[in-house]
Amino acid sequence: MAKEREGGFRFTQSALFRIGLLLGLVLVVFAFVRTTAVPASFGEYGRYRGDNIAENINKEVGFTKDNSVCGKCHQNEFQTLAGNEHQGLNCESCHGPGTRHTQQPAEVSLKITETAELCSSCHAKIAARSEDKIATVIPFMHSGGGDCAMCHNPHKPWGKIGGTAQ
Repeated sequence: MAKEREGGFRFTQSALFRIGLLLGLVLVVFAFVRTTAVPASFGEYGRYRGDNIAENINKEVGFTKDNSVCGKCHQNEFQTLAGNEHQGLNCESCHGPGTRHTQQPAEVSLKITETAELCSSCHAKIAARSEDKIATVIPFMHSGGGDCAMCHNPHKPWGKIGGTAQ
């Protein structure tokens, strides 16, 4: 509580005044930091920075624009992929960025081990998607939860497996 003096209470010494002053200072600092740290285009597209599109639209792709770079070393996979359902996919769509692999091919592997989840990102049955363009399955019912690559070669998914056409 404020102490009483000859002329009445001294408001500047009250706890309420000090808390209010501290809160006001915090708000001023917050407003200053926000105006200097947050770009002007933030919020233009929801919680995104509008300038991001303009800044990134002309950037070169980090590694490959098509599969020809991968095909220089992986001729068999490249030839198998050509002419089948997955030929339109970039190798990095499934294998991820290959820059480090090209720099250290022996140390950095791009082998995929959990194909059920990866393949399901395109091939899971979705009611709103036509099955005419993409073959769809219910992964657990189709393979019992096993990896797709146990039966299918992703580079030639309808190829022969175990002597039978898939």
